Amino acid sequence: MSKRFPRVKTLRGKRVPKGAVRLAPGEVLVKLGDEMARIAQYPPHFQPELPAKGATIDNMAPSKGVGGKSPIVVLQQGLDTVVLSVWGSLREDVAELLAMAKEEAQEAELGEALSPLPPFAGTVPLMQAMGVPYYDYHLTTDDIDIIIRKPGRGTVRASAVITLRSSFLWRMGGGGVTGLKLGANYLYSQYEGAIRVVPRRVDLATDFQGHVPTFDDVNATTKRALPRVYREVPDEDDTLGLHYGYRGTLQSIAAGKSNNLRLNLYDKRAQVKKTGKTWVIALWEGCEGYRPDEAVWRTEFQHGRKLLHAKDIETVESLIAALPSLWADGLRWFCFRAPTNDGSKKRWPVAAWWASLAPWCKVTGVGLAKVKVVRARWARVASGLAGYLTSAMALCGVDSPQQALQFAIKQANEGDASKLDRRLEAKKLKYSGFTMASA
Repeated sequence: MSKRFPRVKTLRGKRVPKGAVRLAPGEVLVKLGDEMARIAQYPPHFQPELPAKGATIDNMAPSKGVGGKSPIVVLQQGLDTVVLSVWGSLREDVAELLAMAKEEAQEAELGEALSPLPPFAGTVPLMQAMGVPYYDYHLTTDDIDIIIRKPGRGTVRASAVITLRSSFLWRMGGGGVTGLKLGANYLYSQYEGAIRVVPRRVDLATDFQGHVPTFDDVNATTKRALPRVYREVPDEDDTLGLHYGYRGTLQSIAAGKSNNLRLNLYDKRAQVKKTGKTWVIALWEGCEGYRPDEAVWRTEFQHGRKLLHAKDIETVESLIAALPSLWADGLRWFCFRAPTNDGSKKRWPVAAWWASLAPWCKVTGVGLAKVKVVRARWARVASGLAGYLTSAMALCGVDSPQQALQFAIKQANEGDASKLDRRLEAKKLKYSGFTMASA
């Protein structure tokens, strides 16, 4: 130790281990020259540049280390799932028709009936016999899921909630924006007065090939604080969820909270085999650079209502404009790094494969076949009709369906002879363009 500077170690204070080989000054230069020649044999490292002006303060600049060109192929990017809240006053005639449809669904053997809502993407939503908590009506198709509250039940919760399914958004193309606009405008005709549609949950996804994440990648991750605009949103969950498949291979990585910001990185091909959603493969086959013999992984950021509200995303238009910003914030919030000798992970450069996912958005023009139209099936109508007739016969105390039907018609009019005729006209309008199927 130096007497003048006690914390500074001098060369004299260092001890050389016994048996160590001492090199002469000339030998040191020769050894250093050999090492430099060995390093010069490697090609320069290549990484795609992030869409930003210069280096960013959070070290999102690409790695400048030694390696080869990144083989990452981005197949498709877009909206994977969108949930919208609808605020407004439901029309009284629509509320009455919804109540009738729910009664039909409860009487039907299959527990569902055709709803009075107009077709969505060529399919009439089916009314389910049971609602969900806080919502009275539950309507579904292969593309959309809708829950609606009865009018006059307060304004604490939204009047309706629309969930646009993943298959519909990808099938419509345009990165899911086309399907988002259709879903946002769907219920406008069913409400009166002012209506407001607010994004409630948005999932952004990217499918890629060329890199399979491993446990070494997980060890080289950093999770930073959310951007300044999100500081009001608590970041409560710092845990990292890992799921392993056959022979201990990594299949999924999850981090964050669903009501705030959440990452889901998983083997999409393995999920397709488990769930049978083969329509995803049809989309991949139409993408440029797709390699059928390689694994396909999906990076998905789920943005909850708290985060969207913190960024002042209150309309569908503001959501569409903010999609690139939301994706970039997700990549910076949870980041995969390239290890170096630096003791701090936050100073490690961004991994090449993670930086390759930065641009948003690569829109694919590939689409799937349209879902077939649901037609009024006689089996469902007959089942509901038989249920109503037997109930009417039991209430009237008669054994004749004709007598029970006459009494039901009399009760349905309720002193207004034209009420049944108006319902008939509404039904004709509802089923116009549909043919009766036998099963």
